[in-house]
Amino acid sequence: MKILFFGSAEFAIPTLDALMDAGHDICEVVCQPDRPAGRGQKLATPPLGEHARTKGISLFQSEKLRDPAAIAHCLAHNADIFVVVAYGQIIPNELLTAAKYKCVNLHPSLLPLYRGAAPINWPIIQGDSKTGVSTMYLVEALDAGDVLMQYPVNISDTDTAGDMHDKLAKIGARVMVETLAGLESGKITPQKQDDSKSTYAEKLSKEHGAIKWELPADVIARLVRGLNPWPMAHTQWNGKLVKIHMAHDIPLASSETPGTILKADDKIVVATGQGRLAITQLQMEGSRAMTAADFLNGHPLKAGDKFL
Repeated sequence: MKILFFGSAEFAIPTLDALMDAGHDICEVVCQPDRPAGRGQKLATPPLGEHARTKGISLFQSEKLRDPAAIAHCLAHNADIFVVVAYGQIIPNELLTAAKYKCVNLHPSLLPLYRGAAPINWPIIQGDSKTGVSTMYLVEALDAGDVLMQYPVNISDTDTAGDMHDKLAKIGARVMVETLAGLESGKITPQKQDDSKSTYAEKLSKEHGAIKWELPADVIARLVRGLNPWPMAHTQWNGKLVKIHMAHDIPLASSETPGTILKADDKIVVATGQGRLAITQLQMEGSRAMTAADFLNGHPLKAGDKFL
């Protein structure tokens, strides 16, 4: 097929590569404009845009895809299908059904669960044992189009959002290739979503990472995994921000006030509202991430101290 590919984030790279490897013609990549990034705030092209350039693929960047000129540019390709993966802008209605095989999106959840901006993180935070990927037709309503294919993926007790991002990106790439083959052969029957079973994956902010030590330890441990690598679960110690990179719960009761340090050696054990949290990797404000043992070598944290 002749494909106009819409994507910006790193998550989209495996799908682009898989479609090329399958012999499809990527006529152009549409991605977000360059944005300031990093400590120097220098303009940077989105990851997929940089990758497209290394592959010799034409790149189109538009501040507003709704602009008539941008819409006309996309339509001028006469593509067979528009493929959308982690693009970051709403696709205008004029493009949703313009191509022969319409506009197909890869979404990293088992729709109708976790529609919205953070579908990789929330299943971990909520304690789900599985998630997955879905391909679907894009429609005007948020993540509500007919589902074309789905593939479930288990979530382990140690998987972070970063781990699941990489797993789902690779699996989603394969599912997108299979979806296009099914559309072309006519063997796929689109399935309507059951809106009554839909859930919403709220966009994350740094505020979501503030640890409430009165919560159960297993809930906090899931928050730590679900917010790694961004925005990171965090707490306060000695007036400074401390990011928690890795932790697990210990099902032992404690009579200490939640947030109290119970043990500080190879790991930092903290009292919670129910059970204990064992922190194995953390990061002091202005420093790098390190193991609990290395952290304690440079910081006088001890039993009886408190995280706030």
